[in-house]
Amino acid sequence: MEVLKLKIFDTITKKVSVSEFEKWLYNSKYLNFNIKGDSLVFNVVNINYKRSSAINELKEVAFEIFSGNEIFACKLEKYCFNIIRSEIKTNYKNLVKKIIEIDEHDSDFEMYWTFYNIFYSIDGYDYCEYDNTASTRIDIITNLTAPSIISKLETAKNVSEKVLILNQKVEIENQSIKNLIQRKKQLKNNKTEPRTTLKQKIFAFFKKI
Repeated sequence: MEVLKLKIFDTITKKVSVSEFEKWLYNSKYLNFNIKGDSLVFNVVNINYKRSSAINELKEVAFEIFSGNEIFACKLEKYCFNIIRSEIKTNYKNLVKKIIEIDEHDSDFEMYWTFYNIFYSIDGYDYCEYDNTASTRIDIITNLTAPSIISKLETAKNVSEKVLILNQKVEIENQSIKNLIQRKKQLKNNKTEPRTTLKQKIFAFFKKI
């Protein structure tokens, strides 16, 4: 059961694709031993993974056996992956808000309060919107927090362990924030450098004529 639950978890969070899950499912030794006596396995096998609705059907089956805390862990990891994959920083605020609004949350997990503080602290997203100020610094904190949480959750051997990891503190050092800001400035300078050099070359060319 735990092996299957973890594989479903990874598929819902999009760490594993639906096609990869289907391939694993039909080649799994676990499936051969449990298909007759396990209603969960039967329901999972009955899903047509070629349909676009397959992922939603898998969620429905999974959430019948996942506890509220396991569902929270699943959604938290999914939103963290979305933050990492997002190319638009304006998505960060909405994704953090989704994390703190997860309905199934019923425990005081450290990782929950990490995102709660990112949204509602004095320099968080909610305050930035109220004060009409840039959220650059909080975006950077979000950008550092999401992969830090993913790296912790990925050490779990099963879904139950993921729930235990939710209580681990996530601390982002000020130096890490400063380093990221510095790297962003360097990248920005590197992008503008060729344009300046090109202008200088054009100017030098016409000067010679």
